[in-house]
Amino acid sequence: SAAAQTLRDVSQLETERRYASIVERARRLMELLALSYEPLGLPVESISETEFENLEKELASLEKTLPPLYDRMRRLRESRPALQRHVTLLRMLADAAIEPAHLGKSGRLSIRIGIIPAQRVASARQQFQSLPHLLQLLGEVEEGVAVLVAFLSAEREAVEEILQAAKFEQHPVGGEPVAQALDAAEREEKENDARLDAARETLRRSAEQARLPLSLIRRKAEIALGLTRARRHFGRVGHNLKDYKGNRHAAPFRHSSTNQARQTNRSAHYYACGQCCAGFPVEVPE
Repeated sequence: SAAAQTLRDVSQLETERRYASIVERARRLMELLALSYEPLGLPVESISETEFENLEKELASLEKTLPPLYDRMRRLRESRPALQRHVTLLRMLADAAIEPAHLGKSGRLSIRIGIIPAQRVASARQQFQSLPHLLQLLGEVEEGVAVLVAFLSAEREAVEEILQAAKFEQHPVGGEPVAQALDAAEREEKENDARLDAARETLRRSAEQARLPLSLIRRKAEIALGLTRARRHFGRVGHNLKDYKGNRHAAPFRHSSTNQARQTNRSAHYYACGQCCAGFPVEVPE
């Protein structure tokens, strides 16, 4: 009846959704881990509910353990530029024999240390001419220039406006002696690099161990998804998969994955009506 057919269609669509979700989740995780994917030559067969639940549990376990490893590596990697910049600024201060803490000791002077884009340095110099100040260029940093600005605390508002217009990026260096701060910063940079190397190696090993399980999960779900779509289509047009077994004249898939599938398992023939399975091969044994 029409009602029964509607229920079957809804059930098949839900099954397709679940399989497609597994495929997509496995794809995203492999992409995150930079794992290449070569479809495995597995038998074309359906997945029982128990097996599906097992695949989902295994995938959920991998999703729970692997992304945090990646996130830790990413955070350590992203922290490197700021640490390197901090060390560079302190080395410049040490080379210039400048102690910011001493300059601001009286309280009458305020100190700003940071980076101004190279193309805005001349404009900042010109605007500072109307104020008592010290503008010390420390050296080039990436695409900018590291500067130290010393000014009367009473002129803070005017100075902040000039620095804001110059796209000044402040980098506080603390109140301890420069040599001491530099030693601490260099230690922190080395420790971060060591943690980053360890995190990368842990992620690499874990990702390599997960390559085969993820490939299996993804491929089994792809095959099951293709079969489900094929059955739904065949049911609508009034024929079934059996009609194609042994029929070497049936139209092959019009999808680039067909050739790859044949190369994966040369002993099998891949036939369907040419409109099914969204490009997933259906194996018809000889």
